[in-house]
Formats: sequence, C-alpha cells, structure tokens
Amino acid sequence: MRKILLALIFVLCFDCSNVIADWQKPEVRLSNAYRFLVRERHSIYVQRAEIDFFYQRDTDRFSRLLFSPFIELHNNLQTDRLERKETGLEVGTDITPWFYIGESLQYTRYNYDWTDYIWHPRIKYAAEAETRLKFNFPLADIGENRKINAYFIDEYTYSFRIEQPTRNELVLGVMVPFHKHAEFSFGWRHIDRIHDFDSDALEVNLTLVF
Repeated sequence: MRKILLALIFVLCFDCSNVIADWQKPEVRLSNAYRFLVRERHSIYVQRAEIDFFYQRDTDRFSRLLFSPFIELHNNLQTDRLERKETGLEVGTDITPWFYIGESLQYTRYNYDWTDYIWHPRIKYAAEAETRLKFNFPLADIGENRKINAYFIDEYTYSFRIEQPTRNELVLGVMVPFHKHAEFSFGWRHIDRIHDFDSDALEVNLTLVF
C-alpha cells in the first residue's frame, strides 16, 4: 500500500504533460498546539513551522499539489524534556475539495522516557515516512471565503530504521479561521503506539499564516 501511495504522488507531481501549471505564492505556517494526555495526566506542547509551496494544475482532479518542508518539536511540559524533533518534507494533493492525501519523509530524533514502552527499541533517531489522510466537512460560512470546518485526520508513521510501523494517530476536531492570517482548532486525538500503550488527548491549536 505504501509503495502504491508513493508511486501515485510521484506521478501526480512530475507528470505534468498536456496541462497548464503554475506555482502559487508560498505560505508560511507557524503552529502552536497544547495537548493534554488524559490517561497520563500531563501535557505536550507542539510547535511546528512549515513553508507550503502549491503547484496549481489546470485539471479537474488533483488540481493542487503541495510541497511542504517542515520542522516539528514536541516538548513534555511535565519533565521539561524535548521528546521529539522532526524535520522533513511533505508532498500531497487534494483528491477532492474535502479529501487530502499526503506523504512525509522525515528525520526524527527521540528523547523519550522509555519506562512505559515494552516493544519499541530505545532508539535516538530514525528515518520515517508518515502517511496523512484528511477529510474536511464544512459546518458554517463566516464570510470572506472562510468556513468553519470539522475534520478527521489519520496519521500513520513507519520507521525505516526498525522496519516497523510505530504510530497511528486519529484526530477529530473543528477548525475556525477567525482571521485571514490565523486559524484556531480544537479536538480529540487518539495515539496508538503500535504494540505499545495508547493515549487519548484533548488538544487546542493556534496557527498563524503569512
């Protein structure tokens, strides 16, 4: 399945014959998220910076391609520990106006407290691939081409170092674009650490867009 997905994205990105295509103005997105892990009763502060490059194709399907270099930091507020640092590139496309599919290739450094992990090896770094599926459901139009959306996200992470999937995260939430340069979202996240313990989190997120 992963090989098929990577092949599909490759074809979409580089087979641009017989279409009119153009680069759009890139967007810088700075996100700050607060996650309260309900079972563990502690919090994670997530910071993410990315630059979104959009390649617009003059076709009905797969009309906009995304290339997004990013860096993401996960800080455990209980232990004051930088638990995870990700740097990589996400490539994706809108299959429909309400369905996005993307694939990230990333280098991740770990600094976990491995006490509660049984299966996962105590590694300090890994090359990973993360598949992201996102479904948007419009709830209300608030004007100026802005809509309140409900969303469902599935993020599936595979580690090339240990040759195993390591996480599957499901997110259900609502996003409110209260300003043309700012978005607020809140929701629930289920974190399945495959072969290890699960977590449920309540999260809020503020994203600035430039």
